[in-house]
Amino acid sequence: MAVSVIIIIVMGKLFDISNIINSLINQTVKVRQSSDYTFQTLISDVRSMGPSAPGAYPIESASSTSFIFYSDVDRDGVVDRVRYTLATSTLDRATIKPTGNPFVYATSSEVVISAIYNVDVGQSSFSYFDENWTGSQSPLPAPVNLLAIRSIKVNIAIQSSTSTGSIVKFTNTITPRNLKTN
Repeated sequence: MAVSVIIIIVMGKLFDISNIINSLINQTVKVRQSSDYTFQTLISDVRSMGPSAPGAYPIESASSTSFIFYSDVDRDGVVDRVRYTLATSTLDRATIKPTGNPFVYATSSEVVISAIYNVDVGQSSFSYFDENWTGSQSPLPAPVNLLAIRSIKVNIAIQSSTSTGSIVKFTNTITPRNLKTN
């Protein structure tokens, strides 16, 4: 009888542990899927950047926590202003459609979405590289010379929403088509 009780208790504990592991795996998969989609969008946005609707340079601003550029993100033939920002614990994506004649980008019409949550901003950044970058050089120093940028490296660290506090890191280096010199 005592052996049966011990077996039932052990099986119950194993079931609990199995549920916890399954939950951790599911949360990690969700983080990965959401982040993969956001990275695909970011890569597409950056690769297709070009001059603004009024003709300004494709990059407006570049820092370790924010990147502002121009790209036709909705493929409607009109170039939008795009801002990716590492906020308190999110990666935000903001867009502005130009209006008026001549076109202007009114910040009052900016649409902001939080693209990734639980971002560890202390381990996340944007880095910028010039045409001589081969993969091992240091990034361009701040303040970044916008005209020198040829590649953008995005590092995002996402903290798991589970009690384990594990970090999932994503890194991608993007070369915009319209900034190439060769």
